[in-house]
Amino acid sequence: MKPFTIVLFFISLQVLNAQDKEIIRNLDGFTEVKGFDGLSIHLIKSSENKAVITGANTHKVAIVNNNGVLKIRMEIDKIFSGYRTYVDLYHTEVLKVIDVNEDARMYSDETYKQDVLELKAQEGGELEIGCQVDQLLIKAVSGGKILVSGFSNNQDVIINTGGDYNGKSFKTKFTTISVNAGGNAEIYATDYVKANVKAGGEVLVYGDPTKMDESTVFGGKIKRVE
Repeated sequence: MKPFTIVLFFISLQVLNAQDKEIIRNLDGFTEVKGFDGLSIHLIKSSENKAVITGANTHKVAIVNNNGVLKIRMEIDKIFSGYRTYVDLYHTEVLKVIDVNEDARMYSDETYKQDVLELKAQEGGELEIGCQVDQLLIKAVSGGKILVSGFSNNQDVIINTGGDYNGKSFKTKFTTISVNAGGNAEIYATDYVKANVKAGGEVLVYGDPTKMDESTVFGGKIKRVE
């Protein structure tokens, strides 16, 4: 066998080994979920709690449930290497907190209808969700990105160190927002906005709110958008 053919053969074996079989893990109930290590996590409302893992290194996905807080990450020898690993996460409980970290991506085709929902993204994590709530809590820091659609009465937003929030399709009555250190946000409010923007941060305000209280420091920007 020629050397080049041998190399191709072993590369093919490595690729096949990396594409592991689908793994299904049954889970206890949880109300908070955290994703890490570049994993792609699809949230699905269901009558059962389970994780269906596909793609590469499926046997290296670690799932820990600590008193209803579910953490999904790669095992230590595959840390930060979940970019080709996919998790369909089925859940029965109302999710109070959805938290994405370390370049992981979390999303859902569902619309979450509940009183309060808290969304967090940091360290390059990305979160995309639709919801209809009374109050939405948003926190995006250190390059985290959050995209939300739907509506609520109240919204509280914190953006820091390069975080990004796209909420122009999320309609609210009242929004308070704090942006710092190069963070960016797009919000929609009809009645009232309280915006505090510092150090190069920028907020775009949609919805033509009746009243706005604005504070900008060290290059912060607030703009109304029609």
